[in-house]
Amino acid sequence: SLLVNFHTRTVSPYFGNSLGDEERAREIHHTGIGSEITKFVMNDIKRDNLDPSGDIFTAINDKWIPILDGESLFALTHKDVTMSNIIIEDGRPISLIDWTYSQWEDPSHDLAYLAFWCIKRGKGEDIRQLLNKSMERYHKVGLHPEKTLSFFLALKCIEYGRFKGEPWLAIGKNLLEIYDMNDAISKMIDSIFS
Repeated sequence: SLLVNFHTRTVSPYFGNSLGDEERAREIHHTGIGSEITKFVMNDIKRDNLDPSGDIFTAINDKWIPILDGESLFALTHKDVTMSNIIIEDGRPISLIDWTYSQWEDPSHDLAYLAFWCIKRGKGEDIRQLLNKSMERYHKVGLHPEKTLSFFLALKCIEYGRFKGEPWLAIGKNLLEIYDMNDAISKMIDSIFS
């Protein structure tokens, strides 16, 4: 819910200008953000030769870039939501630290990172409930991050797989085929814990 509060307050074009060139980010966003969002992970995959069959590139280019280009989600994102970057007081998250990678982008990115680390730590059902409740709040301000959350969850698994090996790459590839947020979370939970 900390992310919901943050994202819904940063939809304004006047918030966070010191963190980057918001006008340039909006221009890229409105002309097609899909390629911009995926270029770094695509370069990493190519450099590390992680996709010899081309399945990941095909899924991203043919399925996801058109979806990302068609969405109009735009908020200031943290882009490194890990447990070590969340300040917790009395058992509740109260703040995010380390804004090194922050960008104007799709808030699903932050939600997917949080979901990834929660699922990996065995908190899959907790994060599913939190995300479903969070979606209601996002919807109230006109954002629908559930449409792209499974994509960013897949990217996080692929990124993690670069360092931790093939099982994570396989999970990421499988998640690229899923469009529903809850189905993607279920698939990841099943892949890790079965």
